[in-house]
Amino acid sequence: MTVTRKLVTATASGALGFGVVLAGASGAFAADLPAPTVNPSPVDTSAAFTLSGAGCITDGGTTGTISATLIYPDGHDEYTGPYSVDADGTWSVEYSPNDSGAVPPGTYTINAVCDLYTGKLTYGAVQFMAQDEVADPAARVNDSTVTAGQQVTVTAVGLQSGQQVTVTFDDPNVTFGTGTVGLDGTVSITGVIPQGTGLGGHLITVVAADGTRLTVPIQVVAPGTPGTATTPPVSGGGSTVDVSTSGTTSTPKLANTGTDAAMLGWLAAGLLASGGAALYAGHRGRKDDN
Repeated sequence: MTVTRKLVTATASGALGFGVVLAGASGAFAADLPAPTVNPSPVDTSAAFTLSGAGCITDGGTTGTISATLIYPDGHDEYTGPYSVDADGTWSVEYSPNDSGAVPPGTYTINAVCDLYTGKLTYGAVQFMAQDEVADPAARVNDSTVTAGQQVTVTAVGLQSGQQVTVTFDDPNVTFGTGTVGLDGTVSITGVIPQGTGLGGHLITVVAADGTRLTVPIQVVAPGTPGTATTPPVSGGGSTVDVSTSGTTSTPKLANTGTDAAMLGWLAAGLLASGGAALYAGHRGRKDDN
């Protein structure tokens, strides 16, 4: 059985909630378990995401229950759980926007706790960004017409946050560098076109840890060749997209929709782990300074 409860967003007021203290206080307890994952990340403000974790199990094989505190961009927090856990200690909970159809854009934090009845284990805090528009995977370079020895910056957008990315050059086969995708789904890596590279067309390839592969065609010309950079087609997942060669990362604007924040929130759709069931989903109100 899956139980759904609304997590209604309210304007932050009064003292900071318990979840905010855990996320921001310098004296917060160290995590007992690795941070859970959010997928996809970044999240579209009108779409669902899944929170998944592991390790909620004793040495003797007894599983616990999961509860989570979702901290909104304005600082207020919502509590959901407890949720039952699969026999191997793994779990997944789906969150989706409530009936308003969207949630506020910005950076969210989730603090999850495993209750083993004889004690509690805390997970590392996980952050994700909600965007009004999430970019499709694509890559670009700051200059598509280059010479050997020239520095080139490669920017990829629309990738799953937190994963490692490697950028390579085709011939000679060298690695430009590696980087980690930010919360906004973008990463920029700078490399140098190898000396001795043959003139003509070449490919720069972006490979993400999840298997996403993007290619950017460039032209290598002799030093002093007149001409200006052109806008190259960028391929990803079999599609071709025209992108800017400005060299700046294009991050979707997090627009203020003007919607009353009190009507926005996430729904905790319940445990997705096989055989598991959501026991209940609750709402914890904010503590009053008074």
